[in-house]
Amino acid sequence: MQKKSKPATTEPAPGAGAQGKKSLLVADDIDFPRGGGTELTAHEVREARQEAKLEMKAEAQKEKESASARKKRRLSGKAAKENKGETSGTRVEQLNYKRLQVGTKLFGRIAAIHPLHLVLSLPDQLAGYVPITHITSQLTALLEKEDATPSASSSAEDEDEDEDAVGLPELGSMFSVGQYVRASVTVVRSAAARGTALDLGKPRNDMEAMARRVELTLVPEVVNEGVVVKDIVPGFMLSGAIKGIEDHGYSVDLGLPAVSGFLPFSSTPTPTTRLPIGHLLTSTVSSLSENRRLCTLTALPEKSHDALGEVSNVASVLPGTLVRGLITATTPAGLNLQILGFFDGTIEPTHLPKAPEAYKVGSKLLSRVLWHMPGSSPPKFALSAMPHVVKLEAPTVEGRDLQEVYTYGMIVHKVKVMRVEAEWGLSVELEDGTRGFVHIGQVADEHIPALSPHSGPWKLGTTHEARVLGFYALDGLLQLSLKPSILERRFLQTGDFLPGEIVRGTIQRLTDVGMFVDVGGNVSGRVAPDQLADIALKHPEKRYKPGGSVKCRILAVDPEHGKLTLTCKKSLLNSDLPIIAKLEDAKPDMIADAVVFKLLASGALIMFYGGVKGFIPLREASDTYVKSMDEVLKTGQSVKVKVLSLNAEEGNILASVRQAQSGYRPAVPDVEDIAIGSTVEGEIKEVQAVNVVLSLQPRGQTALVSLANLASRRNTTVDSLRMSLVPATTLSDLVVVSKNPEKRIVIVAARAGGKGTSTTGGVSWKTLTAGQIVPGQVVGEKNGSTSVRLSQSVIGRLHLLDLTDNLDTGIVFPRVGSALKVAVVGVDAAARTIDLSTRPSRLNPESHPPVVDPEIPSLENLKVDDKVRGIVKNISDSGLFVSLGRNITARVQIKELFDEFVKDWQPRFSVNQVVKGKITQIDPVKGRVEMSLRSGTRPAKHSGAAEASNLKHLGDFEPGQKVTGKVTGIAEFGIFIRIDDSNVSGLCHHSELSDSKKGDVQAALKGFRIGDVVKAVILSIDSDKKKVSFGLKPSYFTAEDYEMEDAPADGVDEEEEGADEEDEAEEADVAEPDDAGEEVDQADGDDADALGFGGFDESEAGDSEDDVRIDAPPPTLKLSGGFQWSNAAADEDEDEDMGSELSEAEGGPSESQPKKKKKKGPHIEQDLTLSMQERAPESVADFERLLLGSPNSSFLWIQFMSFYLQLSEIDKAREIARRALNVISFREEQEKLNVWIALLNLENTAGTDESLEKVFQEAARANDSKTMHLRLATIFDECRKPEKAEEMHKRAIKKFSGSSKVWTLFGQHYMSHGKLEEARELLPRSLKSLEKRKHIKTILKFAHMEYELGDPERGKTLLEAIVDSHAKRLDLWFVYVDMETKQGDLQAARKLFDRMLALKLKTFKAKSVFKKWLELEKRLGDEEGQERVKARAVEWMQNNS
Repeated sequence: MQKKSKPATTEPAPGAGAQGKKSLLVADDIDFPRGGGTELTAHEVREARQEAKLEMKAEAQKEKESASARKKRRLSGKAAKENKGETSGTRVEQLNYKRLQVGTKLFGRIAAIHPLHLVLSLPDQLAGYVPITHITSQLTALLEKEDATPSASSSAEDEDEDEDAVGLPELGSMFSVGQYVRASVTVVRSAAARGTALDLGKPRNDMEAMARRVELTLVPEVVNEGVVVKDIVPGFMLSGAIKGIEDHGYSVDLGLPAVSGFLPFSSTPTPTTRLPIGHLLTSTVSSLSENRRLCTLTALPEKSHDALGEVSNVASVLPGTLVRGLITATTPAGLNLQILGFFDGTIEPTHLPKAPEAYKVGSKLLSRVLWHMPGSSPPKFALSAMPHVVKLEAPTVEGRDLQEVYTYGMIVHKVKVMRVEAEWGLSVELEDGTRGFVHIGQVADEHIPALSPHSGPWKLGTTHEARVLGFYALDGLLQLSLKPSILERRFLQTGDFLPGEIVRGTIQRLTDVGMFVDVGGNVSGRVAPDQLADIALKHPEKRYKPGGSVKCRILAVDPEHGKLTLTCKKSLLNSDLPIIAKLEDAKPDMIADAVVFKLLASGALIMFYGGVKGFIPLREASDTYVKSMDEVLKTGQSVKVKVLSLNAEEGNILASVRQAQSGYRPAVPDVEDIAIGSTVEGEIKEVQAVNVVLSLQPRGQTALVSLANLASRRNTTVDSLRMSLVPATTLSDLVVVSKNPEKRIVIVAARAGGKGTSTTGGVSWKTLTAGQIVPGQVVGEKNGSTSVRLSQSVIGRLHLLDLTDNLDTGIVFPRVGSALKVAVVGVDAAARTIDLSTRPSRLNPESHPPVVDPEIPSLENLKVDDKVRGIVKNISDSGLFVSLGRNITARVQIKELFDEFVKDWQPRFSVNQVVKGKITQIDPVKGRVEMSLRSGTRPAKHSGAAEASNLKHLGDFEPGQKVTGKVTGIAEFGIFIRIDDSNVSGLCHHSELSDSKKGDVQAALKGFRIGDVVKAVILSIDSDKKKVSFGLKPSYFTAEDYEMEDAPADGVDEEEEGADEEDEAEEADVAEPDDAGEEVDQADGDDADALGFGGFDESEAGDSEDDVRIDAPPPTLKLSGGFQWSNAAADEDEDEDMGSELSEAEGGPSESQPKKKKKKGPHIEQDLTLSMQERAPESVADFERLLLGSPNSSFLWIQFMSFYLQLSEIDKAREIARRALNVISFREEQEKLNVWIALLNLENTAGTDESLEKVFQEAARANDSKTMHLRLATIFDECRKPEKAEEMHKRAIKKFSGSSKVWTLFGQHYMSHGKLEEARELLPRSLKSLEKRKHIKTILKFAHMEYELGDPERGKTLLEAIVDSHAKRLDLWFVYVDMETKQGDLQAARKLFDRMLALKLKTFKAKSVFKKWLELEKRLGDEEGQERVKARAVEWMQNNS
């Protein structure tokens, strides 16, 4: 490098000497000196050398220091490494589903045993299952042999061989819950795909569902694979399968080709019991032969606790092997151990009895191998030192099994958090030291992404309340939940429910096998189709909709299979009868509810709650003779039965329907076992004119004894004896004279020398008290009361109102001489009077039917405006006298009898008639009560001159005026009408009734009744002859003419009327009809619903009065499907009863089916010409009248057909259909089609195959043939006749092969019935028959069916083929996107949009793609997806602008 010197100067520097002078000799810079020349002076050179020496010395010192530092670092690193080995060592890992791989060997504990599989609890809270085909090779071979063996033997030799053959062992006999086993992983499934090769049924709990992810095997050939023979020493544990039974033991297959095993009988836990071939056992080697090819085994538990000393191969270390390990390191995550001399092992804190820091490095610890990950280098094992694993026992708490102490669903308090796994869960500890684990998904109801050990509500040391959800059998941990929703939940599993309990659930789905209801706690129950209602529902989907709320009663609980059987029958939901949920609950003579589940020739099998079975003999099904049970009972019917007897051994109940009826009287027992001449005694039942009726003891046979015979033995007269005999008295010392077995009657007499002694309770005036129940005999009737003899000297009176609690049952006087039990109401010893009662509420205060008519003992129990019922006591000229109580009589004046004037009123009443009225006045001083029988709806009153002055006359009216009047007469030529508030009457000729000339006028005339209110128009007035002509044609009026006033008529008390209506509404709400099919006067549209036209919008027909027009015919019917012939009234009545059960009805009554109020007594008359347009027709005349105005309405014609069907008039319904086809105009093709479809449904339901085919051929000729073919196929499908529907589809294809609709509907029929392959074969056939332009539409339909009913992957394949061949058609792409979206695969839909945008699209097409994509993201995606679409759109525009 060139170095420039300072410039030369002539003046020397101050103080410079020779040195300075010498340096000035160099005048020029030397850029490239030769021969070692330099520009530095000697002094500068020395300074440079001195600086170099100093630098070299500093560098040497620095190097020395750095070497020392490196040495220190090496030492510190070594120390750190050693220290790290003491604190960390080998990483302690936990097992999870992601780390599991095929071939992993595990130690497990059996958690559940099922017929086809075992459920194993695995380490680290995992679970797996072992199918029955993976137990042992021998068991699998037996199963295959059993499957190939015919079900029945064909000869005696085969039967003998079957007797000698060994039966297939069941898993329940081979294994026990809690048993430890070795297993190997064969299959690991993802969380989304938990299907199994075998049909294992529905998982019972979350653990079993989780176990479906891991399939295991216990086959010794797999589990023992890799074991070296020289490592097999005494104490070595091996899994083996019994392959043969010898004289002194079993030959055992160990799965090792070079070694076989032998297990002596004496070395098994049960030496006397022989184990079957294929039985799997875990045994310990006790000795080996010299050539090491045979080892003697033992299965005794105490021999499995010997620790293994050493092995030569890592494959010989099997799960479950007991080893003694040397602790090499301790960490917070667990322990590091060295086992068998040179293998590494780890123990996590879950499997340590104490905390890891409590163990010292260098100490030894006894533990068992849990699992070994194959292929790990160096080999590494996970172990457990928990006492229950080491000893192969169940975990205990204070000597009790942990699962018995902490049962499922139990709530535990003060659960302390001991360890926090941020992304896994919480390790907790209970007060007694029991450990548990809370998964992160069970910590809170909301999503928790991660847990923190130092902050938050679940940090270390915090305590919580938890609920037991399960048990990790191998880890010995409780499965807990901290979720508030789990803690508050009442039911967690099926076993928490009780039979007979009423629950409310949410409807999940409705299928052919029943309705599935979610009752909470991840538990669902099934309501069988015959349990949906008390009557058969033709369209249950209309009442029960998914997501709705429904109230059910639990019929049976099956905790083992996790099943609940429910019922929605109102007869069971509203029943107050006792619940029989187990055999011990049933008692003889108990009346309870049951359900018929099978009919036999000899009787019916019934099911009580809880699966308790019973039997009803044929003779106990009805009071009358029946040939078979199906005459009186049907499957699924709820019945009220009486328990006759119990059979504890067979666990069933003998019951009777006949004896459970309220009016049942026990039949008289037979008299075969009574010997003539024997001595008997009997209880007096009735004293007749000549004989005394007895009930013999103890069986109750009927016997007769002559009064004359008894009187002669007692030396008294017959009349005196008759007065002295009291029912319920026992006569003894009687001898049997004769008997009649056919009539079951015995004739007895007092023994000669005896008197026929009698015993009685000694009823007297002193012993009688109020409330006492005593027997008595009716002796007569006096002053409206019945006289009852209680003893020879005591007679009481029974008032008519004391006979019953419900006067609806009628007043029936007890027969004279009959015996009955009575309750003493009052005793007046001074007046010698006794008031008696036979009211059920008096005889049985604790259990009696509801009291409808309570007792009224005094005036204090009455109030003005009270509505009461009484009995007519007397009829006088001034009115009625009604008895309301024993000593209370009310007067009803004539003016208070009726709402209108009735001249001859006395014949309408009779003595002892039950009447209902309202109390109007009470006079406590005089003891008088006034009563009114009027309903409160009273017509306006007019009097004398005022009425005459207000009347209008003929001159007050003019032609064209519209008036309101009443029908006063009906003749063949018309009806006579009188105008309201006038004395003017006139005639409406029959030609002025209807605008239609084809209408049946005579039928319309029959629809009118005298007194009907009508609106008419005055056509003409003849003043000379004083004649008026009226017209009633609908065309004369407009909608405004029919606006009705809502206010009540003059003179009516609005408050009183409203109160009456409210009372009647309340009664209607409480009362329930005995038969849901009795009432047929339902709301409009019921008949159409019965025909299946539920989709008809009645609002189009004018629901409001403002929109009504008489001249507007009813709307035409738009058919959307088939219909069913059923009693719509019954369905609707049942629907209204069940309305409160469903969530749709909880907010109020349905708009489409308003709740009707039934008024009692007279009602305000209405204009029938208007009401016929607003209410459903109720008679033939009503229909004829409506059809006069609307002859082309198929809706009315089909309603008319339904009306006759409800009356079982099938032929008349056919006639109506034929009339409709003739009357309806030929221009109204759709209306005619509707009637044809209704006729087809009629023939399909009530006709024969021949009549149906005949009608179908006519319909096909009169209408579009293809439409009728497809319509009839749909009818067959809806009626569940798939074979006939398939045949009709085949006929349609044969005739209309060029129609895409015919092919696709046939395919839909096949797929809806599960015939997927047949449906798929139709597609290539259809493409051969259809025009090419129809191919895409047909393929799209079949693809849509695959997505909906078949395999979505096949549908995807079809759509891929379409979009590949027609890539420019965005409509096809959009269909593809919609199909994928319905499957919930948003990512696949996004990929389809990407593929569309990769095409060369025009701007407007790209805009439609982005628009649909954005709509999809808004509907199913998130904001991030929306932003991504917008950014993509901007990018596309920039690239293509």
